[in-house]
Amino acid sequence: MRSELVRSVKAFSFIIILSAIYNEVVAQKALFFFETPKEEINSFRHFDPNAEGINPVNSFLLVKMSQMMYLEQLDYQLRFLQNDRKPVSDIPSTVWLRKNLKVTDLNFAEAYKRRFQHYFYDPSKMPAPERSEDVGLVCNSTAVFDHCYWQDSIQWAHENMPEFHFIHKTEYWDNKKKHGIDPELIVISTKTYILIVFRGTDKVEGNEWSEWTGTDFKIGQVRAGGSLMKARIHKGFWQSFDLIRDELIRTLDRCGAHNKKIWLTGHSLGGAMSMLTGVYLKSLNYPVQNVYAFAAPKVVGDKKFVKIADQLLPGKIHRFEYYLDPIALLWAPRYKHIGQRNWFDSKSLDNYKLHTNVKERYISLLPYQFRRHPFGDKRSKTEMRQKREMKNGLMTAVPFRFYYHNPQWYVEAAYNLLTEEQKAVLPGLDDTFPYLYESAKGPMVGTK
Repeated sequence: MRSELVRSVKAFSFIIILSAIYNEVVAQKALFFFETPKEEINSFRHFDPNAEGINPVNSFLLVKMSQMMYLEQLDYQLRFLQNDRKPVSDIPSTVWLRKNLKVTDLNFAEAYKRRFQHYFYDPSKMPAPERSEDVGLVCNSTAVFDHCYWQDSIQWAHENMPEFHFIHKTEYWDNKKKHGIDPELIVISTKTYILIVFRGTDKVEGNEWSEWTGTDFKIGQVRAGGSLMKARIHKGFWQSFDLIRDELIRTLDRCGAHNKKIWLTGHSLGGAMSMLTGVYLKSLNYPVQNVYAFAAPKVVGDKKFVKIADQLLPGKIHRFEYYLDPIALLWAPRYKHIGQRNWFDSKSLDNYKLHTNVKERYISLLPYQFRRHPFGDKRSKTEMRQKREMKNGLMTAVPFRFYYHNPQWYVEAAYNLLTEEQKAVLPGLDDTFPYLYESAKGPMVGTK
């Protein structure tokens, strides 16, 4: 009798736990619910997984997804969408937003999936029976659920709806948690291709500098592992990648990645991680198609690493830089730049004009290198200005303007590459981060 009572209590407790989990899922879906913009539905049908080089549609879609990997960017955009796509005027500053986020790492996977899942399929195409009693419901249909799965639509969902896998691990180098590595990435698997999107540098459990000191600033080189063991890699980047390497491989294998084209992307540190990961995966014979790194540092490893990258992914690693973004200038001894550099000119000076496969920035010792020579120099002021800002390293070092690093610049620049026909069938340009100042004379991001 006592054992039966114990079993009953355990069963009842299990039901309560399941009910709590279900209620939490419902609450999270309600928290992130918004009316889906029609132009966003199945917009990835225009994505070309077989594209070579720079594809404007692919770059625009990927940079939008890279931007939304940041908690405050995704949080604000969801508020924006819930506010009928109007600016949310009751947010006093970026600092306030970061202290009052609805999106956290605990619910990020659900929030990100809610934001982008309809980009990959058309919900109206899902088959549904005329009478539910013929096949039965798998779930209850409510306003907060995207779909109610019917028995005869499971196969359709499997073939058309993408899988989202969020990978996030944290490790510290000291007991005070001041120095750590904290990689985050989303793996999105469709029927024919896979996207891997990395997050850039962010706070680690409230510490704004932990990932900077524990990952970004660890510029010493370490010998890589696995198939890259002959190369030396930026210590922070490699240790961050190594922390999620096994889980990423397991996830890709479950998704059948060897039979799908793989695209990698990310902003800032996320761009560096996408380049390192792309080379590593290709060395394991995964079909990496392209890497689009936005606002990323130009160096990841030594000459051997770059040689391996050039052999494995020739012409398939593209770095995108905006104007005077200082992060794209970063360099250290014993490193060599990786991939092809593509430079967007200033929005206000030349409307985001893209210069592809340009040379790296350098500091010139010649007095007339970036100035008009007084004797018969016919170069225009515009041409000299463009050369100076595209190629002269000092122009990004002084002043050290981090607001050119904001991903919103890159989203706008990528949108500017689209034709009018492409803009008509793709998601719109939502300038949803209200504290991005256009002028270098204005205050830093996060002030108002």
